[in-house]
Amino acid sequence: MERNWRPSVRQQLSDGDLVAPKSMNAHLHVLEAFTLLYSVWRSPHLGRQIEELLDLFERHILDSQTNHFCLFFDRSWQRLTRRVSFGHDIEGSWLLHQAASVVNEREWSVRILPMTEGLARAVLEEGLDTDGGLLFERDEQGRINAEKHFWCQAEGVVGFINASADGPDGVSGGGLEDVAVY
Repeated sequence: MERNWRPSVRQQLSDGDLVAPKSMNAHLHVLEAFTLLYSVWRSPHLGRQIEELLDLFERHILDSQTNHFCLFFDRSWQRLTRRVSFGHDIEGSWLLHQAASVVNEREWSVRILPMTEGLARAVLEEGLDTDGGLLFERDEQGRINAEKHFWCQAEGVVGFINASADGPDGVSGGGLEDVAVY
């Protein structure tokens, strides 16, 4: 969006991103902003908006078969790529949990917990390198981009702390130690 709320000519965050009308990343960061705002301003309308975003994550953005986020969509929510972003998956695991907690709806906490645990477990099993660092992404052909971006490491620490606090089976205690030491 431009300052005047018109669509931006350049919609990509990076050269590798698709130009798509809907993205996981945009929805994730709107959810993050709404959640923080709701923690200080309990508007019923804003609470409903957070619940609508949680519902979008549940229905369209999370692939429940792989426990990874779908990244880009057309206008009718058809997935445009099979690329996996490990940093966004672990970031989303704690942001979804935080949003469900802030709206204070028991129903959302119950619905979101399997999603957040699944995201954290998938990152733990598929996204940690042997040196303990969080890998950047996996492309559509299954090739790993083994770059270690700083923000992925930071999100890994927060996400694995959240997952180990939530999971009775210690979903990601090892992941937390690995990423923190890395």
